[in-house]
Amino acid sequence: MPRIDHLAGHFERLCGLSVDEQRAEIDRLGLDADDRRQLLELLEADRRDGDPIRQAVNAGAANFHRSHVSRLGAWRLLREIGAGGMGTVFLAERADGHFDQRVAIKLLRGFPTRDSMRRLRQERQILAGLEHPNIARLLDGGETADGQPWLAMEYVEGSSLLEYARRHAPTLADRLRLFDAMLDAIGHAHQHLIIHRDLKPANVLVSDEGVVKLLDFGIARLIDEGEAAHAATSTRVFSRGYASPEQRDGRTITTASDIYSLGIMLHELLTGRRDSADEAPPRIAVLALDADLAGILAKACAARPEDRYSGAGEFRDDLDRYRQGRPVRAARMTRAYRLRKFVGRHRLGVGAALLAMLVVAAFVWRLERERERALVAEAASRSALLASERDAASARASLQFLTDAFSAASPDATMSRQVSVRDLLDAARSKLAGLQAKDPAVAKQMQRLLAVLYSQLGEARIARDLMRDGLAGITPADGAEALRLANDYSEYSVLLGLLDEGPAAAEAANTAAAWREQ
Repeated sequence: MPRIDHLAGHFERLCGLSVDEQRAEIDRLGLDADDRRQLLELLEADRRDGDPIRQAVNAGAANFHRSHVSRLGAWRLLREIGAGGMGTVFLAERADGHFDQRVAIKLLRGFPTRDSMRRLRQERQILAGLEHPNIARLLDGGETADGQPWLAMEYVEGSSLLEYARRHAPTLADRLRLFDAMLDAIGHAHQHLIIHRDLKPANVLVSDEGVVKLLDFGIARLIDEGEAAHAATSTRVFSRGYASPEQRDGRTITTASDIYSLGIMLHELLTGRRDSADEAPPRIAVLALDADLAGILAKACAARPEDRYSGAGEFRDDLDRYRQGRPVRAARMTRAYRLRKFVGRHRLGVGAALLAMLVVAAFVWRLERERERALVAEAASRSALLASERDAASARASLQFLTDAFSAASPDATMSRQVSVRDLLDAARSKLAGLQAKDPAVAKQMQRLLAVLYSQLGEARIARDLMRDGLAGITPADGAEALRLANDYSEYSVLLGLLDEGPAAAEAANTAAAWREQ
């Protein structure tokens, strides 16, 4: 390799690093004294005048392409639409007259080196093996007359990820939906043993319709690429601010590096800010985020690769858990946390259960107060006192039954499924047989209570059967119990009417009226 080409390749890879990182990398390269001096001088000149010089050189190269390369294969170059660290992208149209189509053609930026040409050829090969709705598709490719590789991708009319967020101000749900598409795309690449290594918002295009397209696999590598090949072809090219700690330090890169970059991108997408590129792990804006979201981001951006999500699928699964109100894997699984998530996820079911228990508890309290007044006043007869004690014991048994039944749907027992009001009632109904054997009177009370609750859910047949069994063989001991039975018979009459059982409904209504008259 000629010396100038050799130094140009090193310069291209080092110019984006800090001074300390540049010197450390040059030490690692083991250059001779002359090459080292010249490379340091080039980098110093770049720091002093670098941006204008590089812009002028690249602009000249782009003008050269436009003036000397107007057509590539079946495509006619129209105008430059983008430029990155390695390539310049042109809008092109099909010029052979067979059909109309527009594509984005990528050519090497500036004056290409052997390494940059190798990387573009590798990007082309990688894209050829990927077929995913959220990855820009490779449509064509070839080489210019002077041997420079090019590739043609589908043309996406849209804006970068953060620009799209600024223009459209999507909701949290919409931002997470965009990120889902990014996770799906990276998951597809990882399944094909490809690490992107340059994930950042600028490499994600979003159409006005919200379709996400992942771009630029220019520094991607195969997971099973040998270490020797990796060392020969992968000097430290990365985007500061999004690169993982191991990538910045020149350590072995795995799919966990992409997970880190995705975490940084999600943090920026949700909060609009990104912390210092040199901080690992970055400070998560806890005050601006839900605690679970902050935990998810902290796990994705953990300093150690082994502490991050094992893959894009696990990352997305935790985001799904967050949206469903379920416990996320990034959180500490304490009983209090699980209970809080359970209640938040099943407000209606828990509310119904608590309401039923509160009704019974209030009934217990009222009967206990009545018993105390009876004892203090000594105004009630011995039989009335015994009846009060019997009712209180019955109510306490009812409360215990409901507590035991609903514990079957506790947070620890339902981590993997949704629990509804119907689930809670079914859990209680399944325990009636056992209660019938121990305390038939309490069992009949619970049958009537559950019948009312099932009726509220629209389950008229189940409610009818429960009310029928709960009323069978019941004789009121006093006027208060007769009034309660009258109310239950009225409910039973309504249920029978709903089921078109007219004669039985009329009979139940007559029974209700008879008990009210006593």
